[in-house]
Amino acid sequence: MIISCWIEPIASYKDPVQGILKNFKRLIDEHLDEHILSGCPLNNLIQELSDEPEFEKRTQVVLENWISGTEGLLKQAKQSGH
Repeated sequence: MIISCWIEPIASYKDPVQGILKNFKRLIDEHLDEHILSGCPLNNLIQELSDEPEFEKRTQVVLENWISGTEGLLKQAKQSGH
């Protein structure tokens, strides 16, 4: 879900920075009330199950994929002068 929601849509932009900003705006517009009331679903889940070692390992992989995917897009933006 992280890849399909946060990495793939941004990768289609010539300027990944614009893709990141537009993706945030789209998600805020679509889910504003939900996030204001309950916060980030992934973060909430991580906090609630943080004492489960296996769950922590799996969520760490998800977060690392998200970070490395975003990092790769930002490096691409920098290399192309954005």
